[in-house]
Amino acid sequence: MQLPDELVVTIFSNLHHQADLFSCKGVCKRWKELIDSHPLIPCSFYRSCHPLEYFPSSLTAEHYHSSIKDWLKGFGSEGERAVVQLEQRLASKHFPEILFWLIAQVLAKTKAFLGKPVATIQHSGWVYSASFSPDGKHLVTASDDYTAKIYGLVDGQWQEKATIEHSNSVKDASFSPDGQHLVTASSDHTATIYALVDGQWQKKVTIQHTHGVHKASFSPDGNQLVTASDDNTAKIYWLVDGQWQQKAIIQHSNSVKNASFSPDGKHLVIALEDDTAKVYELVDRQWQERGYIDHYNEMHDARFGPDGKHLVTADLDNTDIIYRLVGGQWQEEARVWHTHWLNNANFSPDGKHLVTASSDHSASIYALVDGQWQKKATIQHSERVYDASFSPDGKHLVITSADHTAKIYGLVGGQWQEKASIQHSSRVIHARFSPDGKHLVTASDGTTVKIHILVRKGNDSISLTHNE
Repeated sequence: MQLPDELVVTIFSNLHHQADLFSCKGVCKRWKELIDSHPLIPCSFYRSCHPLEYFPSSLTAEHYHSSIKDWLKGFGSEGERAVVQLEQRLASKHFPEILFWLIAQVLAKTKAFLGKPVATIQHSGWVYSASFSPDGKHLVTASDDYTAKIYGLVDGQWQEKATIEHSNSVKDASFSPDGQHLVTASSDHTATIYALVDGQWQKKVTIQHTHGVHKASFSPDGNQLVTASDDNTAKIYWLVDGQWQQKAIIQHSNSVKNASFSPDGKHLVIALEDDTAKVYELVDRQWQERGYIDHYNEMHDARFGPDGKHLVTADLDNTDIIYRLVGGQWQEEARVWHTHWLNNANFSPDGKHLVTASSDHSASIYALVDGQWQKKATIQHSERVYDASFSPDGKHLVITSADHTAKIYGLVGGQWQEKASIQHSSRVIHARFSPDGKHLVTASDGTTVKIHILVRKGNDSISLTHNE
């Protein structure tokens, strides 16, 4: 007996991999029509990239009309086809997933990009970081000139919205998951939380330490925040009835270099200067230590993979170590070696790839294949590599280097191929994609941050005069 169409679609909707759905399309004409007429593949793709953020609220029909539609048209026939499909799906409750999927498809099929600068943010000191808000409409920078600057996208123009002052270097600045808060971490012994109120950024609380603060990070639900300080502590604040309140101080015997939450917000990893990382679990609203990880040299970073079951650590020597949670214990799964010190390591959104950036002039890409981490590519630069991170769809990555370039690589037929090289006049320290994959921000040596829009390379490149 043939199953009803509704039941078949329900079964298909529980398949986790796009490859399974594509295989099902080849079984028979009926299955192909069912998969093609329902947004099963876009939803599966989005879940694989962002399993804990199923509905990407920033990719709305309004955002599509105001910012993305004309941009997509600039990508030739592929972009035009995507626009036709999107116009037909505007009323779908799964429009955000469809939009995310089609943007990924268009960028994946584009052979080469241009990183067209549309805004420049100037500081008078070294820029440590620059990152987009979750909706891609704001950007915050952190600088050695004692300031963090917030820019907003208004009618296609990036405009300065606020300057946050500290009394020493601002080491880090980032948005909360809902984009309504941001936090700055400073060498002036403070981390400061701001909230967006009626279009204005207002200071809500200042977290005091007795030494400099390296990092401050929100939990995935935005209701917790953790700081990492040279005073040997990590402080945890909770958002309670609209107020940020201190809930815990985790004391250590060495400087805390970094602290970050797991994707489900139930675990916390803290990287310490004494060659160890400690993992904590949230039990009955209390953070309890659940183990530690030893390294061979001073550790400067530790972070969870998107599945919360993997963890990567980086030391100041030449080793990244990947751990996997097995039976409640963190067990070493793989080691990533370079010939000089590591600057950072990042998982792809689906957790199936890892990219490392090293001072040995290279970035290495690893893939998780049948439970084993295998090296897939080594990307060489002529100078040290500072930073490497993936795009929201996991199909592209950006690498920054002291050779004055930021390079974008795309996954084409299982191979990582260069798609763009963005030139600067000095070392490029940091780069990140916007959540919709449309923009890229780069921070170069000293004082300059540039916002780029990715456009198709060639005579038919898109012309976005309203962004100039």
